[in-house]
Order: sequence, then C-alpha cells, then structure tokens
Amino acid sequence: MADQSEMMRRQRALADFGDFVLDHEDLDEILNEGCRLIAEALVADLAKVLEIERESNTALVRAGVGWRPGIVGHERFSLSERSSEAFAIERTEPVITNDIASEDRFEFPPFLREHGVIAIVNVPILLPGRRPWGVLQVDAREPREFDQASIEFLKTYSMVLGPVIDRILVAAEREQARSGLAAREERQTFLLALGDAMRAERGAREKVEVAARCLGERLSATRVLFAEFDEVNGIADIFGGWSADGLPAFPAVMRLEDHEGPIMDDLRAGRTVRIDDVRHLVDQPAFAAVAQVGVGALLSVPLLVDNKLLVNLSVHQKEARRWTDAEVALVQEVAERLWAEVVRARTEIALGASEERYRELFERIDQGFCIIEVIFDGDAAVDYRFLDVNPAFERRTGIADGKGRRMRDIAPEREQHWFDIYGEIALTGEPRRFEARADALGRWYSVYAFCVDEPEQRRVGILFEDIGERKRAEEALRESEERLRQFGEASQDVLWIRDAETMQWKYLTPAFEAIYGLSREEVLTGDNFRSWLELIVPEDRNMAVENIRRVRQGEPVTFEYRIRRPVDGGIRWLRNTDFPIAGEDGAVNFIGGIGSDITDSKRTQELLMRSEERLRSAVEVGRLGLWDWNVLSGEIHWSDEHFRMEGYAVGEVTPSYEAWAARIHPDDRPGAEAALHHAQETHEEFDHEFRTVHPDGSVRWLHGRGRFFYDESAQAIRMVGAMTDTTARREWEERQQVLVAELQHRTRNLMGVVRSMSDKTARASADLADFRSRFRDRLDALARVQGLLSRLNEHDRVSFDELIRTELTAMDGGSDRVTLDGPAGIRVRSSTVQTLAMALHELATNAVKYGALGQPQARLAVTWAFEPAGPDNKPWLHIDWRESGVEMHASGSRPTGTGQGRELIEHALPYQLRAKTSYTLGSDGVHCTISMPVSESTTEVSAHA
Repeated sequence: MADQSEMMRRQRALADFGDFVLDHEDLDEILNEGCRLIAEALVADLAKVLEIERESNTALVRAGVGWRPGIVGHERFSLSERSSEAFAIERTEPVITNDIASEDRFEFPPFLREHGVIAIVNVPILLPGRRPWGVLQVDAREPREFDQASIEFLKTYSMVLGPVIDRILVAAEREQARSGLAAREERQTFLLALGDAMRAERGAREKVEVAARCLGERLSATRVLFAEFDEVNGIADIFGGWSADGLPAFPAVMRLEDHEGPIMDDLRAGRTVRIDDVRHLVDQPAFAAVAQVGVGALLSVPLLVDNKLLVNLSVHQKEARRWTDAEVALVQEVAERLWAEVVRARTEIALGASEERYRELFERIDQGFCIIEVIFDGDAAVDYRFLDVNPAFERRTGIADGKGRRMRDIAPEREQHWFDIYGEIALTGEPRRFEARADALGRWYSVYAFCVDEPEQRRVGILFEDIGERKRAEEALRESEERLRQFGEASQDVLWIRDAETMQWKYLTPAFEAIYGLSREEVLTGDNFRSWLELIVPEDRNMAVENIRRVRQGEPVTFEYRIRRPVDGGIRWLRNTDFPIAGEDGAVNFIGGIGSDITDSKRTQELLMRSEERLRSAVEVGRLGLWDWNVLSGEIHWSDEHFRMEGYAVGEVTPSYEAWAARIHPDDRPGAEAALHHAQETHEEFDHEFRTVHPDGSVRWLHGRGRFFYDESAQAIRMVGAMTDTTARREWEERQQVLVAELQHRTRNLMGVVRSMSDKTARASADLADFRSRFRDRLDALARVQGLLSRLNEHDRVSFDELIRTELTAMDGGSDRVTLDGPAGIRVRSSTVQTLAMALHELATNAVKYGALGQPQARLAVTWAFEPAGPDNKPWLHIDWRESGVEMHASGSRPTGTGQGRELIEHALPYQLRAKTSYTLGSDGVHCTISMPVSESTTEVSAHA
C-alpha cells in the first residue's frame, strides 16, 4: 500500500498535469508531459501513450518518456488478438503483466524487449461515451507488481486524459472544418492546374512526368513513379516519373518476383498500399527490396481493369513519413486522372498514327465504350447524347444504332441517378468508378466514367461492362448463405466454421447454446478454440486436438468426445464430423463441422449393452444353447453353448439344420425331427428331449424348446429356441431307480438281520433288562453300519479301516491303549458289511466288559493286511485282533457272557462270508483272526490307514 509521501507525489502529479493542460493546446505536448509526470510519480523508467489507428488496426506510440529516438511518433505495432493492449481495450479495464518473459497470454512488440522492459501495466483511455481512443502504458525494467493504489492512480490519470483528448480533438475537428473549405479549394485548384498541365502535353510519357512532378512537389515527396504491369512476363515497366534532386535513379524495369508478398497482394486486390515506415518491415523480403532502393515511406495506388492489376502510381519518401488521409485521397484521384490522360493520349496518338488501328482497337475491346455529351437544364443534367459507341456497346446494353441518339428517347424511364453522375463528372472533371443497376435496361454495370475533350464541351467517356452474371452469382450466394443461416438456426446439430490458421470460429449456429449451455456471445470472446477445448473432459481432449490437426492437413474426420456443461456440470456426448474447406490454391483456409448431441443414443447404447451383458451372463450361467433360424433362407445363428452341446467347437461348422440333425442319436433322430415338423405345422411349441452323440462317443441328453413365427400367409419364417443339457438329471433319475431297488434289497436284508439278532439276543439274555441292553447295543452297531452304507452311491464300498475306527470310536476305544495298523482303502462288499460289523462289535463289547478296553493296564492291537490274489485268485482281507495285559479270571472260572460273539465269529462268518476265523482265550487276553474275501473293486490301497 502506498505511503503518505507516495500519495502526495501522485496527487501533485495530477495537479501539475491539470495546470499544464490549462496552459497548452498541443495534444502531443500534453501527452508527453503526462507521460513524464506519470513516470515520475510511479518512479518508473518508461511510460507512453498509444493511439489506436483503426483503419490499420495498429497502435502508434503517440507520446512517451524514456524511449530511444525514432520510437515516439513513429513506432507502430499490430493490435492483434494476442496483444495485451487489444485485450485491455476490449475489456476496458487495466491489464497487468509482471514479467513478459513468463507471460503466455500475450505477444509483445520487439522494441519493448530491446528497451529491457520486463513489467507492463496497460490502462485504456476512453473518450466520453466510453469510446476507446488509446492506452496509457507504464513500463518497468525489472519485475514489478503494481499495487492497487498504483492501478487506481493510473485509472484516475486515464479518466483525466480522456476528456482532455476529446476536447482537443473536437477543437481540431472544428478547426479542420473551418479550414476544410480552403483545403478543398486549394485541392481543386491543384487538380485544375494539373489537368491543364497534363492536357498541354501530347504524349503519354510526358503527361506522366508532368503529373509526377506536380504531385511530388505538392507532397514534398522524393520520388513519384508510374508503372505498368506485365503479369505474363513477370515485370513492371516504370513508364515515367519524377525524382527530387540528388536521389538515385530507379530501375526502369522491376521484377515482380522480387516484390511478391503483402505489397503485390494488396495491389492486385485493388487496395492502396500505405506504409509510413519501411524500416519496421525489412525482415520481409518484399519490404527489404523496397528499402534497398532508398524508400523509407511508400504510398502506392493501383488501377485494375477487368479485375487485373494494370498500372499503379507510387509516391516515395526517403525518410519515414506519416501519410494523411487527404494525401492518400489526392494520390488516388491523381492516379485515376493520370490514367485517363494516359489512355486519352495513347488513344489520340493511335488515332493520329492510324485511324484504322484506332477503329480496330475501338471495335475489338470487349468492354462497352461510348462518349456522351451531357445536356443540362441550368445546373441539372437532364439527358445525354451518344456521340460515339463501339461494337461492344450494343452487346452490353442491347441498344442498337445508339450513336447520335438521346438516352431519354431510347429509355424514357432511365433512372435519374445516371444523369446526375455523368453531369457531376462533366462539371467537376473528376472521374468515377461505380457499380449500378439500369432498371430501364434490365442490366447491372461496372462503370468507369471520365471527362474527355474540353470541360466546356461537357463530354464524358464511359468504359463499362455488363456484370449481371456476377451480380446474379452474388445474389445466389447471398440466398445460399441465407438458406444456410436458416438451416443452421433450425438445426438441432451445431454447425460451425473455423479459420484454419487462427482456429477461431467464424460461424456458429444457435444449437451450440442448447447443447453446451453457453451463449454464443460468451464462447466467441477471446481465444474461443482454447475455451472450447477446456469444455472437453480431460480424457478426450488430446484425441480432439489430434483430429482437428488431421482436418487442418486436409483429412475429413468423425470422432466422438464428451463435454462438461459449465451451467450444470452435466456430461454430454457429441459426435463431430469435421471437414476441410480449401481455397482456389488448394490450401485449407477454413474448417467446417457438424456437432451432434448423441448423449441419449449413448445412454440407450449403454442400457442395451448392459441388457445384452445380463442376457449373455444369464445364458452362460444357465448354460443355455440358443438358436435363431431363418426358415426361408436356412441361415441359423447358434450361441457358443449350442455349439458345445452339439459336440462342436465354437465356430467349427456353419450352423444349419443338417449340422443339428447330424449329432442326434440315430434312435432319437426320427422322433426329434417329427416333433419339430409337428410344431411347425400345428403352430404349437416345440418341446422335445433327445440324445446327441459327440465325436468322442459320449452321449448327452438335451431338452429343446422353441417356437415358430409366421408371416401373413401363415408360412413359417423364423424359429427361435433354447436347449438345456439334461444329462445330469437323466443320470440322477437312473441312479435314483438303482438306489430305490438297492434300498428295498437292503431293507429286506436288514429286517432279516434284526430278526436273527433279536432271536439270538433273547436266547442269550438272562432277563428283559439284559435283553434290552444287549439288543440296544447291537442295534446301535447295526445303525452305525447303515450310516456308513447310506453315504455311498451304488459304485462305492465301505473300507475296512473306516469300519474298525467307527466301531472302536463308539466304544471309546480310540485311546492310546489301542493300536491300529493296516492299509487304507480295502473295500468290503456291501453284502458282508453288516455281518462283519456285528462281529467287530461283539469283539469290542467283550473287550470293554472283560478285556483290553476295560482294564487300564491292558492293550489292544488290531492289524490287517490285503492279499490281492488270495484263494480262488480273489482279493482277501486278513484281520488280527490281539489283546494283551488282560487280567484273566482264575483258572476254572468263566466270564458271565453268553458266548454269542464267539458263535458269530466261529460259525456265522464262515457260513455267511466264506471267512476263515479263529478265536482263542489266552493267558493275557483274546486273540482272534478273520480272513475273508473283499470287493474286487479294491485295486489300490495305501500303506497305512
């Protein structure tokens, strides 16, 4: 924030400036003093005032302090879109650059860096009514951040400058208005004298030289040249001219290729070339060539015939010079008058040399030409008479035998403006080029009219051509553009055109606002290409830039991208179709584009994809084989699972009715085809189960369901359907049938076992309580065996290691007093499991009551072995039950048991199982061995259970 002394210094600067303004009227003095006071108040090295030159879109350093000679009053630079000055003028607010080296928004004139400028602040100068006039600029040679107080000071100073400049400009305009009449009178005097001087000379070259001398002396120029262009041979003939004393001679012939560039482009386009200081442009070859012949400032006026550059009149100044608008207008008028005199001189010379040659030229010229005598009523032109006409006159006007006739007689409805124009030319002697429509003749004309002969004769030469075709083309173009505009405004798609060089939009339709959520006014300000890119989501931005690059190189593209709408943050999908628009030279000048909002389409597509994914997942999870059959063409579509169900690799065959039928089991094919034809003929649903045979010989059961679709004549045209693999269900049903039969068989066996066990237990029991205990234990053992059997399918068997462990666990025989040793996986026949289990139960029960499982010091060892090829070459199981450490009863005494277990082992097992058994009561416990055949499905056993 500025301290008190700084504020006082700035207030003093404003006060001093106010005093200076009251005492001075010269604008340059006031602006230079203002720059000095500003630089002093802000302790800045450099300050300047820039004036906007709208015609050339440049800025002139009008005043300044601290700059090297040749800058103030001379330096100009472009107010392009990339200049900070243009940005400040457009925004009408200060623009600050703290360091131009790191500033990427703007481009800066070279002379700033040449002066070591680093920091800049621009404040627009506005005239009353907020009309931009220029820019107040303070420059620093070191990085500097201008504080708010400094900005406010400069804004105040700018607000003071605006009214001061406006007051001086208004005063100057008034003075100019007062002096304008005198200037016009002086100008007219000069032109009349010039006309007299040119007419006094007979030859064209002499006329050029006298006109060049008069013009050069009036403008205090250093050289005036008149050149004729020969585009075919690429040269310009310096037909004549004038040079100040001591100036080097100018080449008589100039090669056009040495000057190709902006100068020749402007001349060929009919634009006056106006250069105040050539030095600033010498980096371009065309301007360097001009500077090499001693030209510091240039004013060159072209004259075109049939839209082709024919001649030009150039005024040179050795030093830089600021050409005024009045000087430019004077040179333009002298050029036209001089060319008219040259044409007349050459015509007169041609006439003098050979009337025939003149007449041939007169008749051959493609443009219509006539000489008229204007007829006045007082000062008003009321008619004119055709004194002479060339043959093209009739073709261009449709007027036959016009020579000697009056226009009012030929076309009484002839518009008055034609008489007014020719009357003014006859009175003033000033030539005119114009385009106008002759309604009475129904034609458009491009006209060049000029005085001929003596002024008092009121004769006007008219060179004209019918431009009706061009006008009709222009009108058609306007109508086409109007149709395009209406189409663009009605279209829901965005239509646009960009400049291929700057990438800025030149045309943008209203649909942009609906899609992007921004007004066209907002988006077309500033660098709208960069603004558009910022609307694209970052993931799609590089892709969009790449596609635009391809279009700039001449390649049409179509691409899709997403934008984020600033107004609501919503994401929109767009599809752009961009195409190059080339000029006559083939270069891409513009880029056209059509942007379509495809957000709804994308959402629909996404929903469809999700639906298809869900269907595909359902088909895959449900393992459905789908088909879609075009009955008329025979074309069929199969899902991947359908291929696999038929035993084909996916894509292995072309789906067809024959491919389907070929894999059906021969026994099922007639029935499947009959069911299919029945469904087609009766309009009923196809529902049939059949077998397929795969190449590896495997058979699969399939269940197919489908329906036919018919046309208006009830002819089947399409069938869709699905198949499921029912092999597992079929196998399960068959297994259930086997299991039911097995259950019935086992139930009958079990009832027999229970009946036999009940009888034997009853005979061995002392009373009912003893029977209940014994019978319950044996039922439990039987139940354990049934539990093992119920977990098996028809192909499985109970293994012996599982059976012995189950029984001993039930008897709490799994302690460390029991040793089990033998191979695992020896499969016992289902028919023998119950009997063997009861024998093991009897051994375990006796061991608990009287033996190794009932005495803590005793031990039990059960070992078994597998003999793959035993008696009868069958697999056998050998079991050894050995108790040890058992305290046996005294000699002669016996256990109180019934002996049922021993009977089971010694008699039932050999009888029922063809087993070989032994049962011995030793001195320290029981020793029992059992050898029996086992299931032949036992092929492998492990070393230990």
